[in-house]
Amino acid sequence: MMNNKKITCFIFLTMMLLLAKPLQAEPRLIVVNAFMIDKHVILSNLSVSWDTIDSGAGYPTSIHPYDEGFRYYGPALQGRDYDDSTETNYKDYWDTDFSAGRTMIPIEPEDTWVTLAEKYGSVAGAKGAGTYIHYTPSSYYALVRSCTVVTRSVIATTYLDSDVKFDPLSCSNIPQVPDPAQCDLELVGSNTIDHGTLLDTEVNGHTKTTTITLRCTKPAAVEFRLLDQPVALGSGITSTVTIEGSESPVIDVNDFKNITIASRLSALNPVAGPFKGNVVLIANVK
Repeated sequence: MMNNKKITCFIFLTMMLLLAKPLQAEPRLIVVNAFMIDKHVILSNLSVSWDTIDSGAGYPTSIHPYDEGFRYYGPALQGRDYDDSTETNYKDYWDTDFSAGRTMIPIEPEDTWVTLAEKYGSVAGAKGAGTYIHYTPSSYYALVRSCTVVTRSVIATTYLDSDVKFDPLSCSNIPQVPDPAQCDLELVGSNTIDHGTLLDTEVNGHTKTTTITLRCTKPAAVEFRLLDQPVALGSGITSTVTIEGSESPVIDVNDFKNITIASRLSALNPVAGPFKGNVVLIANVK
């Protein structure tokens, strides 16, 4: 006779769009919104918003960026130079110029990405917005995105990947038009996906869902992404979270759209007890 074990699983969703909710534990600085405020002949102003979240995912350098020659930390702009008007041949570059209105934190030998996020928060705020100056995009170059980076210098534009390392979980796309759509996420269901109490034989493949509503001020394409996938619940139990069946969909919305978020469990020899985890969902207007 099999003695089935009882297992209870919860997934807590933290949703962010434009303005993110700060969490405790290890901080991670991310850019949550970036767009042109106005567009002039030579220089334009960009609004860049940042926030601090909790995420245990890895970083693109060793524990101490200083050891690899990086000396500054903060949000930077990535642009793209086109070789011709067809926009088929191009080179990407990074603009980290602190004189253009952005805060960059000097990196000390003992600093980690976590301590740098804390230092940035103490100087510029754990959550906030700033106005950056950049050359106005044209048929020959465009602004692509803003990310949290470590860089070797803050006085020049660089085309060398070795000069800048960006946190891929921190980026926000920059729409190519001023005054892009503004969007909000509203919970229809709960921010907790409750799988309930299951027998150990029922864990693998068990799926539960919740619903959110995406509302935008004008037609928009909204890109979703999830941090820290799959979600570790403990004792070998994980959850893969999807949005409309995908981990990183782009969803078109005219006014509003109901969106299904699903959690699918998997486990190897699960043990009895309660388990829970967190996933951060980020939506970015393209």
